[in-house]
Amino acid sequence: RGRRAVVGGPAWHDWAGRAGPRCDAGGCRDCGGASGAPLTHDRFRRSREPSAKKLLGAIRAPPQNVTVPVRDVGARVRSRFKRLGVSATEAQVEQLVLYFGLLAKWNKTVNLTALILDPPSDKAIDRLFVEPFLAAQFVEKKVEKRKGGRLLLDLGSGGGSPAIPLKIALPGIKLRMVEAKARKSAFLREAVRQLSLSDCEVLNARIEELLARPELHEAADL
Repeated sequence: RGRRAVVGGPAWHDWAGRAGPRCDAGGCRDCGGASGAPLTHDRFRRSREPSAKKLLGAIRAPPQNVTVPVRDVGARVRSRFKRLGVSATEAQVEQLVLYFGLLAKWNKTVNLTALILDPPSDKAIDRLFVEPFLAAQFVEKKVEKRKGGRLLLDLGSGGGSPAIPLKIALPGIKLRMVEAKARKSAFLREAVRQLSLSDCEVLNARIEELLARPELHEAADL
């Protein structure tokens, strides 16, 4: 204590209670070898650090995520829609692409979906866009006979699908999304703003909290 310990030197061996593994009259590796230059703690640590070649190899590893251009996402959406017999206007596809860009961006910091978005897999496109647009025709038939605003209530909206794509497919319906997580609710509000969706509301609340609001009881058509 109070002095600089030398790895492999007499003080080191005395402290360890034994000589170094290669200690002899000519010096050992721990003691500095035949040169007699002892290894300090700093030199001892550096001698056991990974080589620069290994570190550079790890740094140069190929990236796992490759950003997909927006035009490619639009082409993928159109291709999947055409293959599966889904109809959509060019304006609707542009809105879906804008929504996808927001979802992919926010998903890097907020856990919105476990689907592969960068690059988007066919499964992601089908789940996010194809299925809601296919369901839209049945939703429209369900609520077309209802009088009033045709309100769609989505509980636990998360990343916004299928609610937002349904709203894009059926712009005439009213949409109310309920999400308990504040950060996910913030994303939903930003998506509504960026997409300029009218008659669309985001509630940051738990489902049981809605029971305390009588005006919401039996207010939704679906």
